[in-house]
Amino acid sequence: NEAYEKAKIIISYSDEITECIKLTFPKLVDKILRINISVDNKKFQYTEEIFKSKENLITFMPRKKAEHAKKLLFILQHHLPKNWEIKSIDNLKELEVVRFLKKSKIFLSFSDLEGFGLPPLEAALCGNSIVGYTGESGKEYWNPPVFEEVFSGDLRTFANKVISKVENFSKNNYIFDKYKFYINKLAEKYSVEKEQRSLLPLIDLIKKF
Repeated sequence: NEAYEKAKIIISYSDEITECIKLTFPKLVDKILRINISVDNKKFQYTEEIFKSKENLITFMPRKKAEHAKKLLFILQHHLPKNWEIKSIDNLKELEVVRFLKKSKIFLSFSDLEGFGLPPLEAALCGNSIVGYTGESGKEYWNPPVFEEVFSGDLRTFANKVISKVENFSKNNYIFDKYKFYINKLAEKYSVEKEQRSLLPLIDLIKKF
């Protein structure tokens, strides 16, 4: 309470954070400055070359909801075709994470309550179809056809959505143009340039104190 009430500027980097601050401290609304967060779209990117190198691979990070991930994988192992693989990309260096995200077609999101969860967004920018938990903050970008939401703990729905997506990819192959348009919009919304522009008002505010 003391930190917020004494703050001259309160920085928020997601819609969810902003709304939580407004709910808790309604009198401090005028102190909130909403900035944009960015993802390096030179690292996390989706090109036709990357599309052609895609494999029947599902990636995930189990760090936040390890028990959920364990149970979901147990279900999926009974349904996935033999030519599909699931790979954990936890505890890997960034370049290794990028490499696997560029190879995979589906990313499983186990986001917990997040201020702003980056992994699902990074995976989407690498051309993955994202299935799973939004972490609440992810709702600002969690739109079809790239993203499919699952309520936290609903493992049956989670499994069915993944199985359905695998079947769809198997029947219709993996369509580059279907995702490219939406991924370009995400890359623009969370670009470094946009983040830099959003920080300019912060600099002006700081100069006043």
